[in-house]
Amino acid sequence: MMASKQNLAQRALAQVVIWLGGTLLWLAVYLGIDHVFAALEPSYQVKPEGLTIAIVGLWFALTLALRSVVAAWMAALFFAAAQWGQFLHYSYYRAPIAPHEPVLLFTEWREITVAFSGLLHHFWAALLLPLLPLAVFAAVRRMNRRFGVQGRWWPGMLFLALWLVLPLKAYRHPENTQAFYPRPYGYALKNAWLVTSYAIGATAAHGGISALAAAQSVSGEPYHVRPIGEGVDGVIVLVMGESTNPSVMSAFGNPQPTTPFLASLRTCPTCIVTIGQSAGVATKVTLPMFFNLQREPWRSDIPVTGKSNLISLAKQHGYRVVVESAQTNNLFTFTRADSADHFCTVDRCDPNRAEAGVDRVLLERIAAEPFRDKTLLILHTRVAHSAYDRYLPLGWQPFPVDTSSRSAQMQTTYRNAVAWFDELARQIVTAVRSKTDKPIWFILTGDHNELLGEGGRWGHGQLTAHAGEVPVVVAAWNGATIPEPWPSRLRCRPTHYELGQFVAELLGWEVYSPEESPRVLYTNGPDLGGKAGWIELTRRIAEDGRCDVVERLVPPGRHP
Repeated sequence: MMASKQNLAQRALAQVVIWLGGTLLWLAVYLGIDHVFAALEPSYQVKPEGLTIAIVGLWFALTLALRSVVAAWMAALFFAAAQWGQFLHYSYYRAPIAPHEPVLLFTEWREITVAFSGLLHHFWAALLLPLLPLAVFAAVRRMNRRFGVQGRWWPGMLFLALWLVLPLKAYRHPENTQAFYPRPYGYALKNAWLVTSYAIGATAAHGGISALAAAQSVSGEPYHVRPIGEGVDGVIVLVMGESTNPSVMSAFGNPQPTTPFLASLRTCPTCIVTIGQSAGVATKVTLPMFFNLQREPWRSDIPVTGKSNLISLAKQHGYRVVVESAQTNNLFTFTRADSADHFCTVDRCDPNRAEAGVDRVLLERIAAEPFRDKTLLILHTRVAHSAYDRYLPLGWQPFPVDTSSRSAQMQTTYRNAVAWFDELARQIVTAVRSKTDKPIWFILTGDHNELLGEGGRWGHGQLTAHAGEVPVVVAAWNGATIPEPWPSRLRCRPTHYELGQFVAELLGWEVYSPEESPRVLYTNGPDLGGKAGWIELTRRIAEDGRCDVVERLVPPGRHP
Protein backbone atom coordinates (compact mmCIF):
# COMPACT_ATOMS: atom_id res chain seq x y z
CA MET A 1 0.00 0.00 0.00
CA MET A 2 2.80 2.41 0.98
CA ALA A 3 4.66 1.62 -2.27
CA SER A 4 1.48 2.17 -4.26
CA LYS A 5 0.91 5.59 -2.70
CA GLN A 6 4.57 6.48 -3.30
CA ASN A 7 4.33 5.47 -6.96
CA LEU A 8 1.13 7.48 -7.33
CA ALA A 9 2.79 10.54 -5.82
CA GLN A 10 5.83 10.14 -8.08
CA ARG A 11 3.60 9.78 -11.10
CA ALA A 12 1.59 12.87 -10.17
CA LEU A 13 4.82 14.82 -9.67
CA ALA A 14 6.12 13.62 -13.04
CA GLN A 15 2.87 14.71 -14.69
CA VAL A 16 3.11 18.17 -13.19
CA VAL A 17 6.77 18.47 -14.23
CA ILE A 18 5.89 17.50 -17.83
CA TRP A 19 2.93 19.91 -17.84
CA LEU A 20 4.87 22.85 -16.43
CA GLY A 21 7.96 22.04 -18.50
CA GLY A 22 5.86 21.95 -21.66
CA THR A 23 4.30 25.28 -20.73
CA LEU A 24 7.69 26.90 -20.20
CA LEU A 25 9.05 25.48 -23.45
CA TRP A 26 6.05 26.73 -25.44
CA LEU A 27 6.24 30.11 -23.69
CA ALA A 28 9.98 30.49 -24.35
CA VAL A 29 9.65 29.63 -28.04
CA TYR A 30 6.52 31.75 -28.54
CA LEU A 31 7.89 34.92 -26.94
CA GLY A 32 11.35 34.22 -28.31
CA ILE A 33 9.92 34.49 -31.82
CA ASP A 34 9.16 38.17 -31.10
CA HIS A 35 12.84 38.75 -30.39
CA VAL A 36 13.83 36.86 -33.54
CA PHE A 37 11.48 39.03 -35.58
CA ALA A 38 12.98 42.12 -33.93
CA ALA A 39 16.45 40.96 -35.01
CA LEU A 40 15.21 40.63 -38.60
CA GLU A 41 13.22 43.91 -38.49
CA PRO A 42 15.49 46.40 -36.66
CA SER A 43 12.74 49.01 -36.22
CA TYR A 44 10.48 46.50 -34.43
CA GLN A 45 10.73 46.92 -30.66
CA VAL A 46 10.19 44.28 -28.02
CA LYS A 47 11.17 44.30 -24.39
CA PRO A 48 10.53 41.62 -21.73
CA GLU A 49 7.81 42.56 -19.27
CA GLY A 50 7.30 40.41 -16.19
CA LEU A 51 3.53 40.77 -15.84
CA THR A 52 2.92 40.00 -19.52
CA ILE A 53 5.15 36.90 -19.35
CA ALA A 54 3.33 35.69 -16.21
CA ILE A 55 -0.15 36.14 -17.71
CA VAL A 56 0.79 34.54 -21.02
CA GLY A 57 2.43 31.65 -19.15
CA LEU A 58 -0.79 31.10 -17.17
CA TRP A 59 -2.80 31.25 -20.39
CA PHE A 60 -0.54 28.66 -22.01
CA ALA A 61 -0.68 26.37 -18.96
CA LEU A 62 -4.49 26.46 -19.02
CA THR A 63 -4.47 25.76 -22.75
CA LEU A 64 -2.40 22.60 -22.24
CA ALA A 65 -4.77 21.53 -19.47
CA LEU A 66 -7.95 21.88 -21.53
CA ARG A 67 -9.90 18.62 -21.84
CA SER A 68 -11.06 19.41 -25.39
CA VAL A 69 -8.51 18.92 -28.17
CA VAL A 70 -10.53 21.27 -30.41
CA ALA A 71 -10.64 24.01 -27.76
CA ALA A 72 -6.90 23.70 -27.10
CA TRP A 73 -6.08 23.93 -30.79
CA MET A 74 -8.40 26.90 -31.24
CA ALA A 75 -6.55 28.67 -28.44
CA ALA A 76 -3.14 27.82 -29.93
CA LEU A 77 -4.25 29.03 -33.36
CA PHE A 78 -5.52 32.26 -31.79
CA PHE A 79 -2.10 32.88 -30.24
CA ALA A 80 -0.43 32.17 -33.58
CA ALA A 81 -2.90 34.44 -35.39
CA ALA A 82 -2.03 37.25 -32.98
CA GLN A 83 1.63 36.98 -33.99
CA TRP A 84 0.81 36.68 -37.68
CA GLY A 85 -1.42 39.75 -37.52
CA GLN A 86 1.09 41.89 -35.67
CA PHE A 87 4.10 40.79 -37.73
CA LEU A 88 2.35 41.20 -41.10
CA HIS A 89 0.93 44.59 -40.13
CA TYR A 90 4.31 45.78 -38.93
CA SER A 91 6.09 44.47 -42.02
CA TYR A 92 3.73 46.44 -44.24
CA TYR A 93 2.97 49.60 -42.22
CA ARG A 94 5.99 49.72 -39.91
CA ALA A 95 3.56 50.29 -37.03
CA PRO A 96 1.63 48.11 -34.53
CA ILE A 97 -2.08 47.44 -35.06
CA ALA A 98 -4.39 50.23 -33.89
CA PRO A 99 -7.66 49.55 -31.96
CA HIS A 100 -9.96 50.50 -34.82
CA GLU A 101 -8.23 48.29 -37.40
CA PRO A 102 -9.57 44.78 -36.58
CA VAL A 103 -13.07 46.03 -37.42
CA LEU A 104 -11.80 47.27 -40.78
CA LEU A 105 -11.02 43.66 -41.71
CA PHE A 106 -14.77 43.22 -42.21
CA THR A 107 -15.28 46.38 -44.26
CA GLU A 108 -12.08 46.70 -46.27
CA TRP A 109 -10.90 43.12 -46.68
CA ARG A 110 -10.71 43.47 -50.48
CA GLU A 111 -8.39 46.49 -50.21
CA ILE A 112 -6.26 44.70 -47.62
CA THR A 113 -6.00 41.62 -49.85
CA VAL A 114 -4.95 43.75 -52.81
CA ALA A 115 -2.39 45.60 -50.70
CA PHE A 116 -0.68 42.36 -49.72
CA SER A 117 -1.02 40.51 -53.02
CA GLY A 118 2.25 40.16 -54.86
CA LEU A 119 4.22 41.29 -51.79
CA LEU A 120 3.95 38.30 -49.48
CA HIS A 121 7.34 36.95 -50.53
CA HIS A 122 8.85 40.04 -48.89
CA PHE A 123 7.16 39.08 -45.62
CA TRP A 124 8.53 35.56 -45.24
CA ALA A 125 9.67 36.14 -41.65
CA ALA A 126 6.23 37.38 -40.60
CA LEU A 127 4.56 34.42 -42.31
CA LEU A 128 6.85 31.60 -41.22
CA LEU A 129 8.08 32.49 -37.72
CA PRO A 130 4.69 31.93 -35.96
CA LEU A 131 4.67 28.36 -37.30
CA LEU A 132 7.47 27.30 -34.94
CA PRO A 133 5.48 27.88 -31.71
CA LEU A 134 2.60 25.95 -33.30
CA ALA A 135 4.90 23.02 -33.95
CA VAL A 136 6.16 23.19 -30.37
CA PHE A 137 2.55 23.28 -29.12
CA ALA A 138 1.70 20.17 -31.14
CA ALA A 139 4.66 18.24 -29.74
CA VAL A 140 4.16 19.45 -26.16
CA ARG A 141 0.42 18.74 -26.19
CA ARG A 142 1.04 15.20 -27.47
CA MET A 143 3.64 14.58 -24.77
CA ASN A 144 1.41 16.17 -22.13
CA ARG A 145 -1.62 14.05 -23.04
CA ARG A 146 0.50 10.89 -22.96
CA PHE A 147 2.50 11.42 -19.79
CA GLY A 148 1.30 14.67 -18.25
CA VAL A 149 -1.77 16.21 -16.63
CA GLN A 150 -5.07 14.92 -17.95
CA GLY A 151 -7.59 17.46 -19.13
CA ARG A 152 -10.08 19.01 -16.69
CA TRP A 153 -13.04 21.32 -17.08
CA TRP A 154 -11.85 23.96 -14.63
CA PRO A 155 -8.91 25.14 -16.81
CA GLY A 156 -11.45 25.96 -19.51
CA MET A 157 -13.40 28.18 -17.11
CA LEU A 158 -10.24 30.01 -16.03
CA PHE A 159 -9.09 30.35 -19.64
CA LEU A 160 -12.45 31.85 -20.59
CA ALA A 161 -12.35 34.24 -17.62
CA LEU A 162 -8.92 35.52 -18.66
CA TRP A 163 -10.10 35.83 -22.25
CA LEU A 164 -13.11 37.96 -21.25
CA VAL A 165 -11.42 40.51 -18.98
CA LEU A 166 -10.33 43.01 -21.63
CA PRO A 167 -13.39 42.74 -23.94
CA LEU A 168 -15.63 43.40 -20.93
CA LYS A 169 -13.51 46.42 -20.03
CA ALA A 170 -13.88 47.71 -23.59
CA TYR A 171 -17.62 47.03 -23.47
CA ARG A 172 -17.99 49.10 -20.30
CA HIS A 173 -15.84 51.95 -21.63
CA PRO A 174 -16.14 51.89 -25.44
CA GLU A 175 -15.05 55.54 -25.77
CA ASN A 176 -11.72 55.04 -24.02
CA THR A 177 -9.34 53.51 -26.54
CA GLN A 178 -6.21 54.84 -24.85
CA ALA A 179 -5.91 51.74 -22.65
CA PHE A 180 -6.09 49.56 -25.76
CA TYR A 181 -3.40 51.19 -27.88
CA PRO A 182 -0.37 48.95 -28.48
CA ARG A 183 2.75 49.34 -26.39
CA PRO A 184 5.77 50.37 -28.51
CA TYR A 185 7.85 47.49 -27.15
CA GLY A 186 5.05 45.11 -26.21
CA TYR A 187 4.93 41.48 -27.30
CA ALA A 188 2.85 40.73 -30.40
CA LEU A 189 0.28 38.76 -28.39
CA LYS A 190 -0.24 41.60 -25.92
CA ASN A 191 -0.64 44.27 -28.60
CA ALA A 192 -2.87 42.14 -30.82
CA TRP A 193 -5.04 41.09 -27.90
CA LEU A 194 -5.44 44.70 -26.75
CA VAL A 195 -6.80 45.81 -30.12
CA THR A 196 -8.86 42.64 -30.64
CA SER A 197 -10.43 43.08 -27.21
CA TYR A 198 -11.36 46.62 -28.04
CA ALA A 199 -12.88 45.53 -31.35
CA ILE A 200 -14.97 42.84 -29.61
CA GLY A 201 -16.09 44.95 -26.64
CA ALA A 202 -16.68 48.23 -28.44
CA THR A 203 -18.48 46.56 -31.35
CA ALA A 204 -20.82 44.82 -28.89
CA ALA A 205 -21.39 48.08 -27.01
CA HIS A 206 -22.19 49.99 -30.21
CA GLY A 207 -24.59 47.40 -31.56
CA GLY A 208 -22.61 45.11 -33.82
CA ILE A 209 -23.30 45.96 -37.44
CA SER A 210 -23.68 49.67 -36.77
CA ALA A 211 -20.14 49.72 -35.40
CA LEU A 212 -18.87 47.98 -38.51
CA ALA A 213 -20.63 50.54 -40.67
CA ALA A 214 -19.24 53.38 -38.58
CA ALA A 215 -15.73 52.06 -39.15
CA GLN A 216 -16.08 52.90 -42.84
CA SER A 217 -15.99 56.60 -41.96
CA VAL A 218 -12.63 56.32 -40.15
CA SER A 219 -10.64 56.91 -43.31
CA GLY A 220 -10.94 59.82 -45.72
CA GLU A 221 -9.07 61.38 -48.56
CA PRO A 222 -5.30 61.07 -47.96
CA TYR A 223 -3.39 64.15 -46.85
CA HIS A 224 -1.50 65.89 -49.65
CA VAL A 225 2.25 65.50 -49.24
CA ARG A 226 4.68 66.79 -51.88
CA PRO A 227 8.36 67.84 -51.86
CA ILE A 228 9.14 71.53 -52.34
CA GLY A 229 12.93 71.33 -52.02
CA GLU A 230 15.57 69.57 -49.96
CA GLY A 231 14.89 71.46 -46.74
CA VAL A 232 16.85 74.14 -44.91
CA ASP A 233 20.53 73.56 -44.24
CA GLY A 234 20.53 74.19 -40.53
CA VAL A 235 19.31 72.98 -37.15
CA ILE A 236 15.61 72.75 -36.34
CA VAL A 237 15.03 72.50 -32.59
CA LEU A 238 11.57 71.39 -31.52
CA VAL A 239 10.79 71.45 -27.79
CA MET A 240 7.58 69.77 -26.65
CA GLY A 241 6.82 70.88 -23.12
CA GLU A 242 4.74 68.93 -20.64
CA SER A 243 1.52 70.34 -19.08
CA THR A 244 2.02 73.99 -20.01
CA ASN A 245 -0.47 76.59 -18.78
CA PRO A 246 0.20 79.99 -20.43
CA SER A 247 -1.74 81.87 -17.75
CA VAL A 248 1.05 81.10 -15.26
CA MET A 249 3.76 82.41 -17.60
CA SER A 250 4.97 86.01 -17.47
CA ALA A 251 5.54 85.78 -21.23
CA PHE A 252 1.75 85.84 -21.52
CA GLY A 253 0.90 88.43 -18.91
CA ASN A 254 1.32 86.76 -15.52
CA PRO A 255 2.57 89.49 -13.13
CA GLN A 256 5.21 87.27 -11.51
CA PRO A 257 8.48 86.73 -13.45
CA THR A 258 7.95 83.01 -13.99
CA THR A 259 9.29 82.87 -17.57
CA PRO A 260 11.85 85.67 -18.03
CA PHE A 261 13.60 83.98 -20.96
CA LEU A 262 10.46 83.36 -23.00
CA ALA A 263 9.24 86.87 -22.14
CA SER A 264 12.53 88.33 -23.44
CA LEU A 265 11.85 86.79 -26.86
CA ARG A 266 8.90 89.13 -27.31
CA THR A 267 11.38 91.89 -28.20
CA CYS A 268 13.29 89.67 -30.62
CA PRO A 269 12.63 90.80 -34.23
CA THR A 270 12.84 87.23 -35.58
CA CYS A 271 10.68 85.65 -32.86
CA ILE A 272 6.99 84.94 -32.39
CA VAL A 273 5.55 84.45 -28.89
CA THR A 274 1.84 83.68 -28.71
CA ILE A 275 -0.82 81.35 -27.30
CA GLY A 276 -1.56 78.38 -29.53
CA GLN A 277 -3.95 75.43 -29.60
CA SER A 278 -2.75 71.90 -28.87
CA ALA A 279 -3.70 68.83 -30.89
CA GLY A 280 -5.07 67.03 -27.83
CA VAL A 281 -5.73 67.27 -24.10
CA ALA A 282 -3.42 64.34 -23.22
CA THR A 283 0.19 63.59 -24.17
CA LYS A 284 -0.59 60.20 -25.65
CA VAL A 285 -3.03 61.89 -28.04
CA THR A 286 -0.98 64.99 -28.80
CA LEU A 287 2.32 63.33 -29.74
CA PRO A 288 1.00 61.06 -32.53
CA MET A 289 -1.27 63.83 -33.81
CA PHE A 290 1.48 66.48 -33.80
CA PHE A 291 4.18 64.38 -35.43
CA ASN A 292 1.77 63.13 -38.11
CA LEU A 293 0.10 66.52 -38.67
CA GLN A 294 -3.32 65.06 -37.86
CA ARG A 295 -5.76 67.97 -38.04
CA GLU A 296 -9.17 66.33 -37.64
CA PRO A 297 -9.78 64.38 -34.39
CA TRP A 298 -11.64 61.59 -36.20
CA ARG A 299 -8.85 60.89 -38.72
CA SER A 300 -7.10 58.15 -36.74
CA ASP A 301 -5.90 56.67 -40.03
CA ILE A 302 -3.34 59.48 -40.39
CA PRO A 303 -0.92 58.38 -37.60
CA VAL A 304 -1.36 54.74 -38.61
CA THR A 305 -0.29 55.27 -42.23
CA GLY A 306 2.44 57.78 -41.24
CA LYS A 307 2.67 59.32 -44.72
CA SER A 308 2.75 62.85 -43.29
CA ASN A 309 5.03 61.95 -40.37
CA LEU A 310 7.62 64.67 -39.63
CA ILE A 311 10.35 62.23 -38.62
CA SER A 312 9.90 60.17 -41.79
CA LEU A 313 9.79 63.30 -43.95
CA ALA A 314 13.00 64.59 -42.34
CA LYS A 315 14.76 61.27 -42.95
CA GLN A 316 13.73 61.30 -46.61
CA HIS A 317 15.51 64.63 -47.11
CA GLY A 318 18.70 63.57 -45.39
CA TYR A 319 18.28 65.11 -41.95
CA ARG A 320 19.90 63.67 -38.87
CA VAL A 321 16.91 63.16 -36.58
CA VAL A 322 17.47 63.09 -32.83
CA VAL A 323 14.63 62.41 -30.37
CA GLU A 324 15.40 62.73 -26.66
CA SER A 325 12.64 62.44 -24.09
CA ALA A 326 12.64 62.88 -20.33
CA GLN A 327 9.47 60.79 -20.31
CA THR A 328 8.60 57.18 -21.09
CA ASN A 329 8.56 55.20 -24.30
CA ASN A 330 4.84 54.32 -24.34
CA LEU A 331 3.93 57.94 -25.16
CA PHE A 332 5.59 57.65 -28.58
CA THR A 333 3.20 55.14 -30.16
CA PHE A 334 2.69 56.04 -33.86
CA THR A 335 5.24 58.88 -33.79
CA ARG A 336 7.83 56.87 -35.80
CA ALA A 337 10.45 58.02 -33.29
CA ASP A 338 12.06 54.59 -33.48
CA SER A 339 13.20 55.43 -37.03
CA ALA A 340 15.23 58.42 -35.81
CA ASP A 341 19.04 58.30 -35.85
CA HIS A 342 18.92 58.62 -32.09
CA PHE A 343 15.84 57.87 -29.97
CA CYS A 344 16.01 57.78 -26.20
CA THR A 345 13.42 57.88 -23.46
CA VAL A 346 14.30 57.52 -19.80
CA ASP A 347 13.00 53.96 -19.56
CA ARG A 348 14.64 53.01 -22.87
CA CYS A 349 18.13 54.35 -22.24
CA ASP A 350 18.47 55.26 -18.58
CA PRO A 351 15.82 53.48 -16.47
CA ASN A 352 17.65 54.10 -13.18
CA ARG A 353 17.89 57.85 -13.62
CA ALA A 354 16.61 59.92 -10.67
CA GLU A 355 13.36 61.79 -11.28
CA ALA A 356 14.63 65.04 -9.70
CA GLY A 357 16.05 67.17 -12.50
CA VAL A 358 15.40 64.45 -15.08
CA ASP A 359 15.09 67.05 -17.87
CA ARG A 360 18.85 67.60 -17.77
CA VAL A 361 19.08 64.51 -19.99
CA LEU A 362 18.04 66.85 -22.82
CA LEU A 363 21.04 69.10 -22.22
CA GLU A 364 23.31 66.05 -22.10
CA ARG A 365 22.05 65.01 -25.53
CA ILE A 366 22.78 68.46 -26.97
CA ALA A 367 26.31 68.27 -25.56
CA ALA A 368 26.80 64.96 -27.40
CA GLU A 369 25.56 66.24 -30.77
CA PRO A 370 28.09 67.54 -33.35
CA PHE A 371 25.52 69.47 -35.44
CA ARG A 372 27.67 69.02 -38.54
CA ASP A 373 24.75 67.99 -40.76
CA LYS A 374 21.31 69.46 -41.13
CA THR A 375 19.50 68.27 -38.03
CA LEU A 376 16.00 67.90 -36.60
CA LEU A 377 16.40 67.89 -32.82
CA ILE A 378 13.24 66.91 -30.89
CA LEU A 379 13.30 67.40 -27.11
CA HIS A 380 10.46 66.25 -24.87
CA THR A 381 10.39 67.64 -21.32
CA ARG A 382 8.94 66.18 -18.13
CA VAL A 383 8.84 69.04 -15.62
CA ALA A 384 5.39 70.58 -14.94
CA HIS A 385 3.72 67.17 -14.82
CA SER A 386 2.04 66.49 -11.50
CA ALA A 387 3.26 66.24 -8.84
CA TYR A 388 4.72 69.58 -9.82
CA ASP A 389 7.74 69.52 -7.51
CA ARG A 390 8.66 65.92 -8.30
CA TYR A 391 10.83 66.61 -11.36
CA LEU A 392 12.46 69.85 -10.25
CA PRO A 393 16.22 69.86 -9.70
CA LEU A 394 17.11 69.58 -6.05
CA GLY A 395 17.08 73.00 -4.44
CA TRP A 396 15.23 74.73 -7.31
CA GLN A 397 12.63 77.01 -5.68
CA PRO A 398 12.70 80.56 -7.05
CA PHE A 399 9.23 81.22 -5.62
CA PRO A 400 8.01 80.34 -2.11
CA VAL A 401 5.70 77.34 -1.75
CA ASP A 402 2.42 77.91 0.09
CA THR A 403 1.48 74.79 2.08
CA SER A 404 -1.59 76.28 3.76
CA SER A 405 -3.94 74.25 1.56
CA ARG A 406 -3.82 71.57 -1.13
CA SER A 407 -4.77 73.99 -3.90
CA ALA A 408 -2.26 76.61 -2.78
CA GLN A 409 0.54 74.06 -2.63
CA MET A 410 -0.26 72.71 -6.09
CA GLN A 411 -0.45 76.18 -7.63
CA THR A 412 2.79 77.40 -6.08
CA THR A 413 4.77 74.24 -6.87
CA TYR A 414 3.47 74.46 -10.45
CA ARG A 415 4.78 78.03 -10.62
CA ASN A 416 8.27 76.77 -9.76
CA ALA A 417 7.94 74.00 -12.36
CA VAL A 418 7.09 76.57 -15.04
CA ALA A 419 10.10 78.63 -13.96
CA TRP A 420 12.35 75.59 -14.44
CA PHE A 421 10.78 74.94 -17.85
CA ASP A 422 11.71 78.50 -18.83
CA GLU A 423 15.27 78.07 -17.52
CA LEU A 424 15.53 74.76 -19.35
CA ALA A 425 14.46 76.45 -22.59
CA ARG A 426 17.11 79.13 -22.05
CA GLN A 427 19.81 76.53 -21.49
CA ILE A 428 18.71 74.56 -24.55
CA VAL A 429 18.94 77.62 -26.79
CA THR A 430 22.28 78.67 -25.28
CA ALA A 431 23.74 75.18 -25.71
CA VAL A 432 22.64 74.78 -29.33
CA ARG A 433 23.78 78.29 -30.32
CA SER A 434 27.18 77.68 -28.72
CA LYS A 435 27.71 74.50 -30.76
CA THR A 436 26.87 75.55 -34.30
CA ASP A 437 27.10 78.48 -36.70
CA LYS A 438 24.39 76.96 -38.87
CA PRO A 439 21.01 78.72 -39.11
CA ILE A 440 18.78 77.75 -36.19
CA TRP A 441 15.01 77.50 -36.10
CA PHE A 442 13.61 77.11 -32.58
CA ILE A 443 10.02 75.93 -32.03
CA LEU A 444 8.61 75.51 -28.51
CA THR A 445 5.11 74.50 -27.50
CA GLY A 446 3.28 72.39 -24.93
CA ASP A 447 1.50 69.08 -25.30
CA HIS A 448 -1.64 70.36 -23.55
CA ASN A 449 -2.81 72.82 -20.93
CA GLU A 450 -2.83 72.04 -17.22
CA LEU A 451 -5.89 72.94 -15.16
CA LEU A 452 -5.03 74.51 -11.82
CA GLY A 453 -8.40 74.71 -10.12
CA GLU A 454 -10.29 76.51 -12.88
CA GLY A 455 -13.90 75.42 -12.51
CA GLY A 456 -12.83 73.16 -9.66
CA ARG A 457 -10.78 70.94 -11.99
CA TRP A 458 -7.14 69.95 -11.89
CA GLY A 459 -4.66 68.29 -14.22
CA HIS A 460 -5.31 67.38 -17.85
CA GLY A 461 -7.02 64.81 -20.04
CA GLN A 462 -10.36 66.56 -19.52
CA LEU A 463 -12.42 68.09 -22.29
CA THR A 464 -13.00 71.57 -20.88
CA ALA A 465 -12.70 75.16 -22.01
CA HIS A 466 -9.08 76.32 -22.37
CA ALA A 467 -7.81 72.71 -22.13
CA GLY A 468 -6.01 73.18 -25.46
CA GLU A 469 -4.31 76.51 -24.77
CA VAL A 470 -0.52 76.17 -24.89
CA PRO A 471 2.46 78.48 -25.39
CA VAL A 472 3.89 78.75 -28.89
CA VAL A 473 7.34 80.22 -29.51
CA VAL A 474 8.99 80.31 -32.93
CA ALA A 475 12.42 81.91 -33.29
CA ALA A 476 15.08 82.16 -36.00
CA TRP A 477 18.77 82.84 -35.37
CA ASN A 478 22.17 82.72 -37.11
CA GLY A 479 20.78 84.11 -40.35
CA ALA A 480 17.63 81.99 -40.32
CA THR A 481 14.31 83.60 -41.20
CA ILE A 482 10.64 82.73 -40.76
CA PRO A 483 9.38 82.61 -44.36
CA GLU A 484 6.12 84.19 -45.47
CA PRO A 485 3.25 83.78 -44.83
CA TRP A 486 4.15 82.15 -41.50
CA PRO A 487 4.72 85.32 -39.41
CA SER A 488 1.08 86.27 -39.84
CA ARG A 489 -0.29 82.70 -39.77
CA LEU A 490 1.43 81.92 -36.48
CA ARG A 491 0.22 84.99 -34.59
CA CYS A 492 -3.49 84.14 -34.29
CA ARG A 493 -4.00 80.99 -32.17
CA PRO A 494 -1.72 78.71 -34.23
CA THR A 495 -2.58 75.04 -33.93
CA HIS A 496 -0.22 72.10 -33.59
CA TYR A 497 -1.30 71.11 -37.07
CA GLU A 498 -0.09 74.48 -38.40
CA LEU A 499 3.13 74.29 -36.40
CA GLY A 500 3.68 70.87 -37.94
CA GLN A 501 3.07 72.32 -41.40
CA PHE A 502 5.66 75.00 -40.67
CA VAL A 503 8.25 72.41 -39.60
CA ALA A 504 7.41 70.29 -42.65
CA GLU A 505 8.05 73.29 -44.91
CA LEU A 506 11.44 73.83 -43.29
CA LEU A 507 12.14 70.15 -44.01
CA GLY A 508 11.25 70.68 -47.67
CA TRP A 509 7.67 69.39 -47.75
CA GLU A 510 4.20 70.79 -48.29
CA VAL A 511 1.57 68.95 -46.25
CA TYR A 512 -2.10 69.78 -45.93
CA SER A 513 -5.41 68.11 -45.16
CA PRO A 514 -8.09 68.08 -47.87
CA GLU A 515 -10.51 69.34 -45.19
CA GLU A 516 -8.27 72.21 -44.13
CA SER A 517 -9.92 75.48 -43.16
CA PRO A 518 -8.14 78.59 -41.82
CA ARG A 519 -11.12 79.40 -39.58
CA VAL A 520 -11.87 76.05 -37.92
CA LEU A 521 -9.49 74.61 -35.31
CA TYR A 522 -9.60 71.42 -33.25
CA THR A 523 -8.27 70.07 -29.98
CA ASN A 524 -8.93 66.36 -29.59
CA GLY A 525 -10.23 64.81 -26.39
CA PRO A 526 -8.46 61.96 -24.56
CA ASP A 527 -9.07 59.47 -27.41
CA LEU A 528 -6.83 59.43 -30.49
CA GLY A 529 -9.76 58.56 -32.78
CA GLY A 530 -12.02 61.34 -31.52
CA LYS A 531 -14.47 58.99 -29.79
CA ALA A 532 -14.25 60.95 -26.52
CA GLY A 533 -15.24 64.23 -28.18
CA TRP A 534 -13.17 67.29 -28.98
CA ILE A 535 -13.01 71.09 -28.84
CA GLU A 536 -13.93 72.94 -32.00
CA LEU A 537 -12.82 76.55 -32.29
CA THR A 538 -13.78 79.22 -34.80
CA ARG A 539 -10.95 81.69 -35.43
CA ARG A 540 -11.78 85.27 -36.32
CA ILE A 541 -9.37 88.05 -37.19
CA ALA A 542 -10.73 91.60 -36.96
CA GLU A 543 -9.84 94.35 -39.44
CA ASP A 544 -7.47 95.88 -36.91
CA GLY A 545 -5.62 92.52 -36.70
CA ARG A 546 -6.95 91.43 -33.34
CA CYS A 547 -7.42 87.68 -32.97
CA ASP A 548 -10.49 86.11 -31.44
CA VAL A 549 -11.60 82.47 -31.07
CA VAL A 550 -14.95 80.97 -30.08
CA GLU A 551 -14.88 77.55 -28.41
CA ARG A 552 -17.46 74.77 -28.72
CA LEU A 553 -17.24 71.43 -26.96
CA VAL A 554 -18.25 68.51 -29.19
CA PRO A 555 -19.45 65.61 -26.98
CA PRO A 556 -18.53 61.96 -27.52
CA GLY A 557 -20.25 60.16 -30.36
CA ARG A 558 -20.64 63.20 -32.62
CA HIS A 559 -18.95 62.96 -36.02
CA PRO A 560 -19.10 65.27 -39.03
